[in-house]
Amino acid sequence: MKLSTLKKLVAASLIGAAFTAVTTATHANDLLDQVKQRGTLRIGLEGTFPPFNSKAPNGELVDFDVDIAKAVAAKLGVKPEFVTAEWSGIIAGLQAGKFDVIVNQVQRKDDTRSSSRSTT
Repeated sequence: MKLSTLKKLVAASLIGAAFTAVTTATHANDLLDQVKQRGTLRIGLEGTFPPFNSKAPNGELVDFDVDIAKAVAAKLGVKPEFVTAEWSGIIAGLQAGKFDVIVNQVQRKDDTRSSSRSTT
């Protein structure tokens, strides 16, 4: 598989997964309204997993997940607000409302299917 095709597939999966974290269409509409009213999309990620997400020497978050998240926020007409979280608490952080979406490399496993939705 070509690298550009793989990037497109990963990007599509990430975008889809980011917006399927909510459980109902009503909640999704409410969340979208909140994001647009606030003017920011709060994005949860680790920031420690290059080449997907990491910190540059100057402390700025960089790499593929960050680029995708910035593109999603731009498409929504809002600014991205990155919130780093430990991997072990990233789903709990989403459920607690610490961020609106997760844009992080996540492998779906049977034990997480009951608490979250994804398109993988």
